[in-house]
Formats: sequence, structure tokens, C-alpha cells
Amino acid sequence: MQRILRMPRLATNYVILSGGEFISKVLAAVALAYLARVLGPESYGSLEFAIAIYFVVHLFVDSGLSYIGARELAKDKDKLPRLFVNITLARSILALIAFVFLALLAMFIHLPREVKTLIFLYGLVMLILPWLTQWIFQGRDMMQYFALASLTRWSVFTGLVFLLVHSSQQIWLVPFIEGAALLSVAVILMAAIIHLFGFPRYKARIMDAFALYRKAIPIGASELVWAIKMYFATILLGFVIGGVELGWFTAAHRIVVALHAFVWLYFYNMLPSISRTSQQPVDALLRLMKISLQIAAWAGIIIAIFGVLFAEFGITLIFGADYAGASRIFAVLIWLIPRALMSGHFRYTLIGYDKQKYEFYSAVIGGVVNVMLNLLLIGRYGL
Repeated sequence: MQRILRMPRLATNYVILSGGEFISKVLAAVALAYLARVLGPESYGSLEFAIAIYFVVHLFVDSGLSYIGARELAKDKDKLPRLFVNITLARSILALIAFVFLALLAMFIHLPREVKTLIFLYGLVMLILPWLTQWIFQGRDMMQYFALASLTRWSVFTGLVFLLVHSSQQIWLVPFIEGAALLSVAVILMAAIIHLFGFPRYKARIMDAFALYRKAIPIGASELVWAIKMYFATILLGFVIGGVELGWFTAAHRIVVALHAFVWLYFYNMLPSISRTSQQPVDALLRLMKISLQIAAWAGIIIAIFGVLFAEFGITLIFGADYAGASRIFAVLIWLIPRALMSGHFRYTLIGYDKQKYEFYSAVIGGVVNVMLNLLLIGRYGL
């Protein structure tokens, strides 16, 4: 009978993850605050618009395969070579498709040349994504390597931003810096895999890769819907309004996305344990969820209240006085955090129990409502 990870071990893993992520987010906040001040609200808004498109498309490259890989590896560690080869193959094909899509978008989109260049360069970054293998360490409950990956990425990114970007004319360097940071992560994780488990040898089979992809589609589609819910307003504002107001919105939104990373990490850490409870009586799941729901509810509400109280102070401290208009936006967006903390329990339980299609249906409903309201309200009322 396989063990279920107990709450003390879950807590330890989350401390490792959240500690590494906290340092990473501090580095990211410093780098992005620096970029916001150097670029100014208008150019910074253009950068975040391109990043929003990149983020949505990068989830297409993963398509839920990392969740499937972690889930299956948590159940059977001997599957590592087969999962590594087939997931990397599937993601490589998807990355090539994503690059072609972004290149064509940059070619035909009716936006400033600066934005078109950024979108194309982020398309090149897509080709690195298949080699990010954090999911292997998630499946083996070795969360310290995920923390190492996050620290490496943002240390390299922050260092290169301060070293290379000194004016708005150098905005095109940011995608190259992102690519260098991700490449550093890929190299370190691959070295760790070879050291810990040996080189994963398995004959690649396109049909096996496709079979994993089919299994992951509901999760990947749900991730895409979630990304659209999170970033559709940014993308629509970029097309409809742009300028300084886009910079204000993306500044507030950036902080909320950074905070949401801790929500994602919380459930990223829990997924292997939830997956193992699927092989046990339902009482195992209930015990796991009872304490977690109580902690998440209180933590989310406290974060949101403090976010509202200190919105103006925090925004101007991080981004400068030019972004004071973002404070009222942040005071609304911060309430995403407690809602995500609660709903995540149900979402990841469905994934862990191989019921991802139901999670996808609920995500689609939320995504449709989100897109419809954005289309209706932004055109009429603006920011």
C-alpha cells in the first residue's frame, strides 16, 4: 500500500517551496519595478501586453503534460524514463507550433513595431520550455529542486536586467534575458536528473507521446482557460486602450499574479499527496483537506484585507508615483487570492482523481463569463 504524504511533510515541502518562491518573487519584484521605472508606464504596458500573450501560449506548450507526468510519477517512480522522453517530445512539437503562431501574429498584428518585436522574440523563448522538468521533482516530492529552479531563473533574470537594460530603447532585450534565465534552469535541472536518477533512456514513440497528450488535454485546456481569465483584460486593454492606463493595470495585475504564485505552489505541493489518496479510502482525502481548507480560508481573507488597506502605499513604493492610478485597480484584483485558495482544493482534487474533464467544464464556464464581461464593459467603461 502506497503511503500518503502526511501534513508535517506537506508543511515542510511547502516551506521549502514558499521560501524559495518568496526570495524569487522579491527578485522578480525588484527586476520588474526597475523595468517599470526605466521604461515608464506606456512602454512597461507594452512589455506586459507581450508577456500576457506569451504566458497564455506557453500554457499551450505544456498542455497539462507536467501535471500528468507528476501524477503518474507519484504513483510509480519507475515510469520516469518513459514519461521524460514522451512528455519532452510532445512539448517540443507543441513549442514549434507555438513559435510559428507567435511569429505569424507578430507579422500581421496591427500594433506598434515595439510590441510586434517583443511578441516574436517571446516566440523564440517557447523553444526552451519543453526542457523545463520541474514536474519530475514534483512527482518525487523533491520540492527543493523546484525552489532551486525558481531561484536560478529569477536571479539570472534580475541580474541581467540590471546589467543590460537602462532605457526604454532596450526593451527588446527583455525576452532574450527571459530565455537566458530559462535555459539556465533547464541545464541545472537536467544535471540534477542525471545525477540523481541517471540519464533517462527510453525509445521515443510518437504514438505514446500523443496518448499522454490526449490524457492531458482537459488539464491543459483548463489551464488555458484560467490564463485567459487572468490575462484577457490585459490583452484587450492592449488592443483597445494601451498607453498609460495599460501600464497602470498591468502594474497592479503583476503584483496579484506574483501573489497567486504562492497559491499555485500550495496546490503544486499537494497534488502528489492528493493523487495517492485516490488509491485509498475517501477518509484519507477528507483528513488531508480538513486542515488545509481552514488554513487557506483564513490566509486568503487576511491577505485581501491587507491588500486593500495598503494598496496605494504598496503600489507607489514598488513602481513609483507615476503608477498611483494602479492602486484602486489592485484593491479590486487582490480578492482573486482568497477565491483561488478555496477553489484550488476542488480543482486539484479532480485532477488528482483523474476527473479533470469536470474541472475543465467549470473552468470553461468561468472563462466564457470573464471574456463576455470584458468585451461588454471595457469597450463601454474603459479601465
